[in-house]
Order: sequence, then structure tokens, then C-alpha cells
Amino acid sequence: MVRPKTEIDIELAKKFCQLHCTGEEIAGYFEVDYDTLLARIKEHGYSSFSEFFSRFSAQGKISLRRKQFEMAMKGSVAMLSKLGDNWLAQSEKREITTKDVTPKEPKQIIIQVNEKPERRNKD
Repeated sequence: MVRPKTEIDIELAKKFCQLHCTGEEIAGYFEVDYDTLLARIKEHGYSSFSEFFSRFSAQGKISLRRKQFEMAMKGSVAMLSKLGDNWLAQSEKREITTKDVTPKEPKQIIIQVNEKPERRNKD
């Protein structure tokens, strides 16, 4: 007797990719083996999970960027700072100067290697 084919909601799998779920996590949700998930993905025209994931995870990144931007525009100081650092290269540069500091002598490390005794040939 042949087991019935396990169906997977491919649209839901796409949404999981947007949330950056791994293939193992998605397979676990559907209670199937990773290989079964991969087979269903291939049936929809994708050559690998990597291709499927990269196509739909990008939409999740866009949504996250949009939300970060919205938070910044609403006045979130933390988000304004983060986006300024990342997008506008506005990171704070701190310069530290020292005076009258004598560099420490480097520590000397001694490693002793014990040689293996010579092997004697049995005559």
C-alpha cells in the first residue's frame, strides 16, 4: 500500500521564509521531513530550498526595513540613530589619546617540546 502524498501549503511556506525560518523549522511546522519539504518546493519549480528561501526572505527584509523607517519617522531616537549609522554613515567616532604611557614589555612565552624517543627496529 502506498502512503498518501503529504501536501504542504506552499503559500504558508513562503510566509515562513519572510520570517527567516529555516527549512528544518518549516518542515517541523508541517510535521514532515526536510526532504519532503524540498520535494514539494521542487514541484513548484524551484531547484533548491536555498533558491526558494532567497526569493521570499527578501520580502521579509523589506517589511522590516519599512517598519524601522516608520519607527524612525515617528521619532524613535534609537531607530533614528541606527538608521543614521547604517544608511548615512553618521556613526560617532571617538578618538582616544594617551599621555606619558610607557608600553609594557612583551611577555616571553617558552614552549618546551618533548621529542619522541627513537624507534628501534627489531632484528
